[in-house]
Amino acid sequence: MKLLHKSIAILCVSFCLFSCDKEKLITQPGILVPKTVIEYPMLLSITINGTFHAQAFGPADGTLIVCIDGGPGANFRYMLNCKSLADKGYRVVFYGQRGSGLSERFPKQWYLNHGVNAVEKAFYNELKGFINRYRTHPTQKVGLLTQLWGSMLGTRYAGKYPDDFDGLILAEPVGLQWKEVLKYVGKSQAFGLFSEAHDKCLFRFRLFGVIMG
Repeated sequence: MKLLHKSIAILCVSFCLFSCDKEKLITQPGILVPKTVIEYPMLLSITINGTFHAQAFGPADGTLIVCIDGGPGANFRYMLNCKSLADKGYRVVFYGQRGSGLSERFPKQWYLNHGVNAVEKAFYNELKGFINRYRTHPTQKVGLLTQLWGSMLGTRYAGKYPDDFDGLILAEPVGLQWKEVLKYVGKSQAFGLFSEAHDKCLFRFRLFGVIMG
């Protein structure tokens, strides 16, 4: 009986020692948050002044619908139900905005170094590059389908590049007036939301504040 107990103990210890995976550090990519296109190159992506997660559905020559998600700092996956428009013959495309979702991360210093030009060099240029990347011919119609923060970005882009697209859809638009942005940020701070997502949101809204006056 003692030999049996000893054998069972040895088996248990052996199981515990050899069944454990290699130790993983909390700082490793993919532990706390999903891996981005940089850490996991198998993800679908495009390169426009950086590497961005992107997905496209529908015929390449169909009317192009560019979906711009909310946030800032959100993942476009919650808008993927819009891909059903591809069944109607539209070319529906999604992209992870700078530093959001599964797209490449950029250090805060990048934005600080560019100052008031950060929004121009980042969001506007990337949206323009994204449209050009998926537009197959000059006469192909383009529509922007935006939500929340995406509507803020879309309307500002529309004012700056009105000839780049043919239609603009705003879902739950916010921040079309700067006082609305201040109100939103004020409520966020009142609740003490100091998460990473909130920090990104606040920082980007401040950038837009510089641009919009």
